[in-house]
Amino acid sequence: MSRPTPRDFVANLFKVPAPPAPKPGTALMGFNENPEAPSPKAVAAALDAIKQANRYPDMGQTALREALAAHFELDPGRVFCGSGSDELIHNLVHAFAGPGDEVIFTEYCFPSYATAAIRAGATPVKAPETDDLYVDVDAILECLSDHTRVVLLGNPNNPTGTYIPDTEVRRLISGLPEHVILAYDAAYAEYATADDYMDGMAEARTLPNFAVLRTFSKFYCLAGMRVGWGYASADISDAMTRVRGTFNVTAPAQAAAIAALEDREHCQAMLDHNREWMAWLSGELTGLGLHFYPTATNFVTVRFADADGPTGAKAALGRLAEHDIHVRPLDNYGLTDCLRISLGTPDENKRLVTVLSALLGS
Repeated sequence: MSRPTPRDFVANLFKVPAPPAPKPGTALMGFNENPEAPSPKAVAAALDAIKQANRYPDMGQTALREALAAHFELDPGRVFCGSGSDELIHNLVHAFAGPGDEVIFTEYCFPSYATAAIRAGATPVKAPETDDLYVDVDAILECLSDHTRVVLLGNPNNPTGTYIPDTEVRRLISGLPEHVILAYDAAYAEYATADDYMDGMAEARTLPNFAVLRTFSKFYCLAGMRVGWGYASADISDAMTRVRGTFNVTAPAQAAAIAALEDREHCQAMLDHNREWMAWLSGELTGLGLHFYPTATNFVTVRFADADGPTGAKAALGRLAEHDIHVRPLDNYGLTDCLRISLGTPDENKRLVTVLSALLGS
């Protein structure tokens, strides 16, 4: 008897495992969430919007786009929004690439890049990174072909935390054919405070084949609300608006995002928290003799002596889990001796170091 059969590409997609429901007191340090509560103004705005939950949200996201445009000095007509930047990645690839086309991304990158290419029917092309987990612009350029339609670049990158400077991004831009879009995923841009970091806004204002993607999930503490946004040329923005879902950002999410954006005091507190505790954690990890990669984000990738030894990555992962501290293994990248650790609350950061110290005998 015949049964419904999914298309062939479905079998090639990574099946995201559902994590266990966290117990009270669990330290969730594996998803790069902001450990702090959202702006009280954002919470109040969302609760107020819920009072009209019987109505559909503004499908044009007009107030949100205008708020973003005012904040970043952009043309509101070229701002596009989505259910997290994850949806924007999928929409952009789906709009500009398909069967017979190629989508380039780097060796260690956000998994949605490959998923988006596969779902669109395009061929995913992986450019190797350097041995110290930095994006290699030359490797990306070497992957270009007549079939390339989109290059996806995370900067700062996830899961490595590293970033490449503005000079390298410009070198990549200058090496791309005019018909190839550079989708510049700047989900962690607010944390990247180095003078040579490029946030992509100036390029998105002027280049016809450049799209910058941003999110409210990290810095603005709204991961559960699912609000992403981007900026690009009028042509790219128009395509993004056409392929999105009709009501893809809920009314409470739109209201919360606007309020979070405008709460400058809360934003400064988030920046101060990340700066203070990333410096603290880096110092503690150094004291434990652990190698970690320079980060421009709210997480750090730590390399242990090995994968399977008594003080290796798997042992650390298990010991932390025993103490209700959950971090991210990087086995699916082949980085079996690495763990990705997101900053937590001050108490969670201290608990993590205490457990690692006991494991390593420090």
